[in-house]
Amino acid sequence: MPARLPPQPSHPAGPARTESGHGRPRAIQGRTGLLTLRDGHDAAFVRRLWADTSFMRSFHRLAPPLPKEDAELVRIMNLECSNSIRQSRAVHWVVRSPDRQPWGLLSLTDISLQHKRAEVLLGVLPGAPFGLATAAMLLLFHLYFRVNQFNKLYTLVFADNPHSLKGTLHLGFQQEGLLKRHTFDPHSQTYVDVIQTGIHAQQAFCARNIRLMKKLLDQPNPTVSNHPQQ
Repeated sequence: MPARLPPQPSHPAGPARTESGHGRPRAIQGRTGLLTLRDGHDAAFVRRLWADTSFMRSFHRLAPPLPKEDAELVRIMNLECSNSIRQSRAVHWVVRSPDRQPWGLLSLTDISLQHKRAEVLLGVLPGAPFGLATAAMLLLFHLYFRVNQFNKLYTLVFADNPHSLKGTLHLGFQQEGLLKRHTFDPHSQTYVDVIQTGIHAQQAFCARNIRLMKKLLDQPNPTVSNHPQQ
């Protein structure tokens, strides 16, 4: 089982909602999933994930190593959380089940406020509740397409990771290109192909995804609140 974090206030299940902080939502929640903005309290969980080679190979195989000192890791994660998107060009969440148990990570990187686009990275541990990864991505669609009016989200998937590619296409992403021998993979010591996929707002809210939102988030157009939930 994944590491547990210090106890935090619980929130009743219900329509997706947000808690604002630092100019970004602190959390967004649906009936079957929850995204919380990653900060120093999540250092132990993040360190556990970085030590899981199977998880990291799927989530972010080129991720840099973490600082050796826990205090430095906490400092960096708190700084990432407090920086504006314009400063960091990235946002990181912990993917949680409704009982706030952490199961994975969801990140937006290389954010362009000019072009309203960002790269998505999503990783969920084996054994996570059914539908949690899908719910996390649907919450992201709601937040970034409907609330923040983004134009595009995209992924860069290693061609030797068909499971990840299948899950990405399942949610409406379209394959946009194949980059041959594009990236050096330290694990295999070879240059590997990378597949780029992308999705726009109209594709994100296709009929199939609307049905999934009704099933996993309670409704296709979640209610957003900028007031912390008690």
